Formats: sequence, structure tokens, C-alpha cells
Amino acid sequence: MTIALADNGSPILNQFSKGDLVDTIFKISEFEELDHSYKMLIGASFDGTDVGLGIEVAKDIKAGFDADMAVIENHAYPKALTFNHIGKQSDALLAVLAGLYGFKGEKIYMVKQTSFTAIALHQGEIELQNQPIKLKIFGKDGKKDREEHYNESYFIIDIQAGWVCWNEKDPQYREALILGLLE
Repeated sequence: MTIALADNGSPILNQFSKGDLVDTIFKISEFEELDHSYKMLIGASFDGTDVGLGIEVAKDIKAGFDADMAVIENHAYPKALTFNHIGKQSDALLAVLAGLYGFKGEKIYMVKQTSFTAIALHQGEIELQNQPIKLKIFGKDGKKDREEHYNESYFIIDIQAGWVCWNEKDPQYREALILGLLE
């Protein structure tokens, strides 16, 4: 995969978008291994604007499918992926996403922290630090969350290569995703 970079060396955020779907790519700029998770800063560029956020992903995520491709029910992990606000880059990311999704997003602010349920779209053994992992993530899926903020997307983490992709599952979740990430 060839990744186009902006003048500042960051990947161009939406370079892999195709058709109606907005797919994004980020470079891992900082990485820290904690006892139960990996913590990263990820960033990209969009029209000369630096965008990014902090993420934390649980280490213990196991493959979500058995050998027959049936979902393994107890391999859906609540709060497996957390987004953390890192300042103006996170607010800019939310505004850019809102614009790419067709909404006004000039002066909006990202929530300080939010978590997603995740399922790894894999079979067999997986090791997050040693191979690319594709997660399907579910935002605002808890009992206390507002139903209109429920959203789904894909999140691909490749620690070895130093990239993270966050891809749309379906445009129907755009408004819910933006509303779920607003402060």
C-alpha cells in the first residue's frame, strides 16, 4: 500500500475514501505499552490542517469468529477501544469528519473521552502488536447511551507498520457518529 503524505509528513486523512464511503488513515506518532492496553497518538493531515486523537486499545482482544465463521459471543469486548481528546487536533478531526460527511462542523468540540465495543474480524490466534488487526467497533451501544447516537465503523490497527485506519461501515451512521463524539 502506497500512502500519500502531506508536506509535514503526515498521511493525507481521506486518501483511501472511495465512492460514498469516507475512509481515513492516521500515522502512529507515539506508542506506549501498558499492563492491559496499548496507548497511541495518531495523526493525519487534511488540507493543511493537523488532525488526530489519542487511542487506547485493550491487549486481550481475541478473534471474533470460530473455524466455521460463527461469531464467538464472549469475544465482543465492551470499552475495548477508547478515543481521547488531545486538544485542537481532535476538535479539527471532528470538524473535518463532519464536513466530509456533509454536515456543518466549523466550531465543534470533541468529547474528552469515549469508548467503543469491539469485535476482531479474525479467526484463530491474533496478536495485536505483531499483526494488523481489523476491528468492527460499536459506539454508544450501552444501556445508558442515547439510541440515536449508536454507530458502527471499522478500525484497523497495524502497530508494526505504524498506521491506523478508521473506515465507515455505512453512511447511515454518520450523524450518530458525529453526535456521539460531540462534547
